[in-house]
Amino acid sequence: MRRPLYFLLFMSLLATSGVWAQTAEEYFDQGNIKLNKGDYKGAVENYDKAIAQQNKVPAFYANRAIAKYRLNRYLEAIQDCDIALRLEPNQAKVHNNRGLSKFALKRYQEAIDDYTKAVALEPTFAKGYNNRAYTYLMMKNYQSAIDDYDKAIGRNLEDAASYNNRGWAKAKLKRFSEAEQDYNRAISLDQNYAMAYNNRGYVRSKLGDYNNSIKDYSQSIVLNPRFSEAYLWRGIVHHRFGNLEKACRDWNSALRLKNPKAQSWIDDFCTGDGPALSAEEYFNKGDEALTAGKWKEAINYYDKCIHLKSSHHIAYAHRARAYRKLGQIDKSIEGFSRAIELKPDYDWALASRGYVYYTNKKEYEKAIADFDKAIKLKPDYRWAYAHRARTKFRMKKYQEAIEDYNRALKIDPNDGWSYRNRALARYELGDAIGTCEDLNKAKELGDYKADGLIKEYCKTRGGGNIGKDTISVDTVNSYNTVLSSKNAEAVKFYTLGNERLDNESFYDAITRYTQAIWADARFKEAYLNRGNTKTRLTDYKSAIKDFDSAILLDGRYHEAFYLRGKAKWLSNDNEGAKTDWQRAKALGNTNAKNMLILHFKE
Repeated sequence: MRRPLYFLLFMSLLATSGVWAQTAEEYFDQGNIKLNKGDYKGAVENYDKAIAQQNKVPAFYANRAIAKYRLNRYLEAIQDCDIALRLEPNQAKVHNNRGLSKFALKRYQEAIDDYTKAVALEPTFAKGYNNRAYTYLMMKNYQSAIDDYDKAIGRNLEDAASYNNRGWAKAKLKRFSEAEQDYNRAISLDQNYAMAYNNRGYVRSKLGDYNNSIKDYSQSIVLNPRFSEAYLWRGIVHHRFGNLEKACRDWNSALRLKNPKAQSWIDDFCTGDGPALSAEEYFNKGDEALTAGKWKEAINYYDKCIHLKSSHHIAYAHRARAYRKLGQIDKSIEGFSRAIELKPDYDWALASRGYVYYTNKKEYEKAIADFDKAIKLKPDYRWAYAHRARTKFRMKKYQEAIEDYNRALKIDPNDGWSYRNRALARYELGDAIGTCEDLNKAKELGDYKADGLIKEYCKTRGGGNIGKDTISVDTVNSYNTVLSSKNAEAVKFYTLGNERLDNESFYDAITRYTQAIWADARFKEAYLNRGNTKTRLTDYKSAIKDFDSAILLDGRYHEAFYLRGKAKWLSNDNEGAKTDWQRAKALGNTNAKNMLILHFKE
């Protein structure tokens, strides 16, 4: 949304005296005349003849570089500037012109170096600052661009394009009011500047001034009827303003002008020349996809909802959750933050952002602050208490963690997750009996990890006689006392998978379990946990294959029979589930026994 601003500097430097000076000077003067008339090829020919007679005159090379630049012969232009600078090193304008050729070749940092040398040699050289500013703009170094435009404008460079470009840099930094002032100045200097109207329309839309935004885009189109970007953005403002019919007409106009972005807007929001689904309809489709674990599809629908209704705070929050599931953590936090900005008392978004802070960013203080706010808004928020407790556990504030788990369990006495995690906090404080009591309660409530932890802390170590010399904090996520694999690399990946599963990073967990299986193809626990993770992602068919592999490796693996039965039950294979649970029960699995009682009255 900018137009480039270049400054070429023409130099008419007199040749020195010599045997061929008069003739070389005549060729040089003729070259300058052709250069000013736009006959760049003829200018190069005259400069060639001048150089053939006198090859030590810097101005001959410097001006030939300008002509070659105009012919898009950038490498040759750079070579001529190199020679001119070897003959006379401290020429600010030659450094500037070499910078322009390097910019044209997208060698931006080298161009910056030349412009920097130019302004160092000539501190009042406004055009050098201006060219360096535009290069910074292309490099997305917006603050440096603004600083240089300030210097150029401060040196009396009153140019509409400079104000326009500085405005765009400010807009990129979301300094929209300042950007609007720059566009105002650009338009006052050039009232036919279509791009400046277009850009001012953009920042006005960001400032919520939709009516004047549309007026600016319309004026841009009047000045340049083939300006497809103005049609595109006017359409975007129309649809954010709630006028979908006009939006679709503008997007179709942009498409006819071959704007590459227009088709996606039409596909998303229009049928023919009219609007497609409503914001709520897109939101509902997003929720359906989110529930089904189709994270990218959900994000696509939430995007469309937000395009139509930018104040839809729940859409921002649900999209943030989908981003977290995809591992795009910064986007997730940004989404929850936007939802909270729109609705400061949105307790679920606060608690969810806190969850991301502690599980993914390890920024515990920020997490605690968010959970505190959520609980203040909703004093019976069990989930927030439970995860604030988990955060305090990671901060090694074990007693405070226990107090929060107590609050969570007071709200919901059937919360097996909180019993299991309170057990870990009690263990850290040396309360072995309390640890085992909580683990057994968690198991009774159906917590899927409790049984493995009981074997680790209670049965194998005599219940109340657990000592910290027998187990370290790093092993609390082990799900089996003795693993079937002795391969160190496989066990490492398996342990990483368990950590990812604890944090609900399911896809990453699957990757780690797969790496464990690659390292040891007979690692039954890796198959089991990968299958369990896939079950949580509702990929039952693939999960059942993993449980098959675990059972193939160990025909008496009751946990695999139980979990395979669970996957079959969830995929509506009731008889298959019953058969697997009966087998697991016969092998001593209590969870399978409970499922048979619950579902089959056995």
